[in-house]
Amino acid sequence: MVEWGEIELTCHSWRAPLDANVVNPNQGFSPVHLVHAMPAPKRPTRRLADLTDKSSISISKSKSKSKRPKRPLNPQTQEKSLIQRVNALPLPQFSANYLPQSTASTIADLQLTLTSWAQIPASLREACVALIELTSGSHYQASEKGWSRSRKLREMRHPAMKYLLLRPLPLPLTEGRDETGDPDQIAGFLSFMITEEDGCEVVYCYELHLQPKLQGNGVGKRMMEVMEMIGDGVGVEKAMLTVFRSNERAVKAYGSWGYRTDEFTPEARKFRDGTVKEPSYVILSKDRWEFAKVERTHEQKNADVPSADKEDLPENE
Repeated sequence: MVEWGEIELTCHSWRAPLDANVVNPNQGFSPVHLVHAMPAPKRPTRRLADLTDKSSISISKSKSKSKRPKRPLNPQTQEKSLIQRVNALPLPQFSANYLPQSTASTIADLQLTLTSWAQIPASLREACVALIELTSGSHYQASEKGWSRSRKLREMRHPAMKYLLLRPLPLPLTEGRDETGDPDQIAGFLSFMITEEDGCEVVYCYELHLQPKLQGNGVGKRMMEVMEMIGDGVGVEKAMLTVFRSNERAVKAYGSWGYRTDEFTPEARKFRDGTVKEPSYVILSKDRWEFAKVERTHEQKNADVPSADKEDLPENE
């Protein structure tokens, strides 16, 4: 037996007792054979050990051709969408850019304020939620998802959400003493967002709620017009909203203001037993060209009336 590095060589005659795995003497080999005995069982062990060695892994990686990673785009050079640009504006800049100067600051002797959730005092936030429960609580309860105060608050405090608040004069938009959220603190509010729906840039009305005594007096229509003017200034394609089917009075009002069932409103579900279940809500929309002329009509009406009498304009239902 001779050792040469890690290789072991053994010389046998054909009569010597041999390992059956090395040589079969019945095959008629010559009397002397040089047999490679030991390296075969050692090599797999050594290779497995090499694979666990970090240096061998790094070498194998260096030999393989790797793709160059894509260079990330510079955020400063990326062109933002219209929605991103608009929603990134601070509230004062948003108001200066898109709230028409012709819009009166009062509606029916009530103060109209464009604001955001972060700017609304805690007491008025609670008053807004209380007003939702007062005017639409039963509709929410009868819907598929039911009423969830926490879920509604998460929606209302979205950073892109804007609010049109109606408050009795002469109360300013400051923190009130009542922290219980008395709905009487607020006459009404409309929440909206510049967003995208089904590939369209839209102004989406999320909530419109008024005190019962103000309903049917043109106040809601005027607030929707203000929202549409803002959407027209931004350049959206249409205005959208969701309303409960059970709220027949609201559905009728929106229809009289030019809103029609949107093509993406959910369809009725038909079950195997033949019963049909309508969704609890319907999606309504109004194209921009329809509410753009509302702004022109309103501004022309304001221009034709002396400034001293502008606050006395009658409401049109």
